[in-house]
Formats: sequence, C-alpha cells, structure tokens
Amino acid sequence: MNLNVQIANRLIDLREAAGLTQGEVARRAGLNQATVHRAETNGRITYETLSKIAHVYLCSVCINLVPTVDLSSPPVKSHTDDTAQRMERDES
Repeated sequence: MNLNVQIANRLIDLREAAGLTQGEVARRAGLNQATVHRAETNGRITYETLSKIAHVYLCSVCINLVPTVDLSSPPVKSHTDDTAQRMERDES
C-alpha cells in the first residue's frame, strides 16, 4: 500500500476514534479544515502539519528507515557504478 494512502487512512482512523470532525481537528491543530481534509483524502502532508494533527490525538510522528537488503553482505555493483567510473576516466 502506498505511504500516502497509509497516512490518510491512519489519520481518518485516529479522528474517528477520537469522535472529532475534520473542523474540530483543524481548530485544535491551528490549521484550516481544507488542510485536514486534504491530508485525509490523499495523505500528502508536510511533516510539520502531520505533527500538528498528531498532537491533537496525543500521538507522535515516528519515521523508521528499515533496510530492505542484508547490509552485512557486500553491495552489488550496479550499472551506474560502471558508468561513473568510465566518466571519471574520460575526464582525466
């Protein structure tokens, strides 16, 4: 599932669990209702705005960067590595 969709769904879940309207969330977060609506519709939101909305729900924002590959094994040489090395040789 797309990250923006996950954010939007989570914001809706939190608001509904709190029993609040988008307007009430906006007022408590110091935002306009259109911003809250947009965040819940497409999940495209700045970190600052997300933090303000999360504060209304007594939540914090946590971003985890999790490796998707085994970092203990040597990296696989990519095509772009070869290209960069050729460009460096050509420049010298």
